[in-house]
Amino acid sequence: MISLYSLIAWKLSGRPEAAAFTALLLVTQPSLLSLLTENYTRHYIEGSILFCFSILAALRWLGNNGWHWWLLAVLLFALSLLAKEIFLIAPLLLFWLPQFRTRK
Repeated sequence: MISLYSLIAWKLSGRPEAAAFTALLLVTQPSLLSLLTENYTRHYIEGSILFCFSILAALRWLGNNGWHWWLLAVLLFALSLLAKEIFLIAPLLLFWLPQFRTRK
């Protein structure tokens, strides 16, 4: 999951330093060990991984306009919603990213 967040940071910023900084922040978080060892947090982790893959598929769709990437992004987002409903509001955050602004 940490590597997925790092990859997204790298894709969005275009700088490998962002990926390294993201990984460093997530690895040094004090609650990481307790989060991974508790069974009741599994659906948050699964949903987060699926949502990360959904973002990566959406970025690929924006890059080459292939409809199969859009379909994959929607499917992965739907699976993340099935894992945990908190990811319903997550696509609203994408509107602040420059890659997801209206294309001309």
